[in-house]
Amino acid sequence: MTWFKDGDGNTRLIHAQVNGRRRRLQLKRIQNSEGNWIEGNDPIVEEEVKFFQAQFHENSVPNVFGIIDHVPSMVTMENNQDLVRQPTKSEIKYVVFGQNGNSAGGPDGFTGVT
Repeated sequence: MTWFKDGDGNTRLIHAQVNGRRRRLQLKRIQNSEGNWIEGNDPIVEEEVKFFQAQFHENSVPNVFGIIDHVPSMVTMENNQDLVRQPTKSEIKYVVFGQNGNSAGGPDGFTGVT
């Protein structure tokens, strides 16, 4: 009943729940790649930095892409040339004048022509 009555307010109940959750979710120790347990904020931070530097170092990314040889090509050379060519003026005019002039701007900020 307390939650129903005081649940939406900025009350001591809410603050106590948040503080309890923070205490439960704190990392007290972590295990490194050698299996050793590390405790304390500074050693944990150092171990995290080492872990992510090793994980995202350019040498950690495999450069063997032999599996790509087994993926069938679905786009023909003609399709690819059509996809990478510059649009013609008439295609641009068709798209611009085909937009709704009363619509809100999209992610690019453009609105239609009225």
